[in-house]
Amino acid sequence: MVNPFVENKGVEPLPPEDLKNISDESDFDGPLVDYKSKGNQIELSGKEMLDDKPGYRLKLTNKYGDVRSYFF
Repeated sequence: MVNPFVENKGVEPLPPEDLKNISDESDFDGPLVDYKSKGNQIELSGKEMLDDKPGYRLKLTNKYGDVRSYFF
């Protein structure tokens, strides 16, 4: 990383959180496509009503341990 706004214009390593964000943002297919090869785990969390319509909640845990929910 090069920060043009600091006096020292040398190259510095990116913080781990920034590296993780870049990895997530570069996944154009999203975390559900080929989830196993990406190190993600998916489980069916249950069936819920959304706007008076039945829907399914999926729980996705990525390789970093972050948890997200998706509704279908």
